[in-house]
Amino acid sequence: MNLRVLVTLWLVMAALGLKAQSVADLDAKNGFGNDVFGTDLSALPGMVCTSKQKSEYQLYARPADELAWGGGKLQSIKYGFYNNKLREVILTIDGASNAALVLQALTALYGPGTPGHKPNSTVWQGQKVKMECVTDSPFGSFVFIGQTK
Repeated sequence: MNLRVLVTLWLVMAALGLKAQSVADLDAKNGFGNDVFGTDLSALPGMVCTSKQKSEYQLYARPADELAWGGGKLQSIKYGFYNNKLREVILTIDGASNAALVLQALTALYGPGTPGHKPNSTVWQGQKVKMECVTDSPFGSFVFIGQTK
């Protein structure tokens, strides 16, 4: 890692009040923000269904969410519920420069991750939670955080 990258990571960590963590911390968090996987939809106020079809799996958004994370601007945050239980969160990132900032913040939080199967993909695989950050694909840039079981 060159000095510029190290300084950038340190600045991101300092600006966000972050400390270096590991994938074990991802498992301990077991969710996104203050939302824990397995929480019932009724316990998460402000959710609005964005799914077009009725099934056991539904996507929701929370209009009050701030569309920024780790210093990067987001286009959306979607919450996936299976049988009304929070199962996954998808952050859609607004462009490559914002994706680089989000990836730096994730690396500062959970370590370097491992290369994923998709191009430009980094994966953090815990026992309970898997997270993947894709910084450039035909579908754009995004972070997927979900339960492994």
